[in-house]
Amino acid sequence: VAAAASNTIFIFVLDAAQRVVAVSADTGERLWDKQIESTARYDNVALGGGLAVSGNRLIVASGFGYVLSLDVATGREIWRQTMQAPMVGAPTIYEGRIFVSSNNNELFALSFETGDVDWTDQAIAESARVLSSPSAAAVEDLLVAPFTSGELIAYLSSNGRRLWTDALSRSGRFTPISQINDIAARPVLHRGLVFAASQSGILAAIDGRSGQRVWALPFGSTQAPAISGEFLFAVSVDAEVICVEARTGRVVWYQQLEQYKDPDDAKGRIAYSGPIIASNRLVLGKSTGGAVALSPQTGQITDTLEFNVARVYPRPSLFIEPIAYNGRLIFLNDSATLISVR
Repeated sequence: VAAAASNTIFIFVLDAAQRVVAVSADTGERLWDKQIESTARYDNVALGGGLAVSGNRLIVASGFGYVLSLDVATGREIWRQTMQAPMVGAPTIYEGRIFVSSNNNELFALSFETGDVDWTDQAIAESARVLSSPSAAAVEDLLVAPFTSGELIAYLSSNGRRLWTDALSRSGRFTPISQINDIAARPVLHRGLVFAASQSGILAAIDGRSGQRVWALPFGSTQAPAISGEFLFAVSVDAEVICVEARTGRVVWYQQLEQYKDPDDAKGRIAYSGPIIASNRLVLGKSTGGAVALSPQTGQITDTLEFNVARVYPRPSLFIEPIAYNGRLIFLNDSATLISVR
């Protein structure tokens, strides 16, 4: 995540060792770092977690089972709330509250100022999941949260009252991976509709107030869709990129990206992260390192980028979607290297 403080643009990263690092977006200089420690002697390794920023506060959801509020400029701890379960998703900050989910599908609403728990809700527990850090989405008084069970639940953000529930699960597919129903990416709220995709094979648009489905497509994805104007863009688990009309679900164009490193033997599956829209291009990161850019109008590939392996050691795999800032794309690869591309 990125934020501004004291005329400096910060990029904040939570690494695999549960260390928070603040970096200058303009120079790449490390400004401060803070090691997140376990509160239990037997917890040496934590998976998951995420970051969110608002004003001068950085909120950290830790896989060690607590939520932290840190000062943006210095990393000083302001408060800490123990949650009794690992936090696996990135927090969402909205109207004075922090919304974050645990690994057993419990959603918490915390006070932004103090960290006190305002309300909680328990979704169906599901042990099989995609390793990702999805977060809830909020607009007006509506909060929509994704869960590993394939449930998409809408709440009143003020008190946690459930408004509706949908299950983005698809039956009739018999591979082990297809049976994982996880909604592994954040939903997108746009003009009264909720857009979300499950790994098991459904991309859907849902009316935000009533919970009625407007349309659904057989399209499995672990990435959040991107919306520009009247069009929605998404990438599937099978390296397919589509553009659809957001209101109707009509497919405008389809593009099959490179799916395997060795296409003849179908070995070395390539995963894509994103998409994001930057400089009138649709940009996706590649698990092999680098990125690909498509025309939003036609779906044709316009640019490709492969990072220099000698400079990005040892292997520049990318599984996290890039962010765009001031004419640059910022990538974080699997060797914990931040890369800024003009």
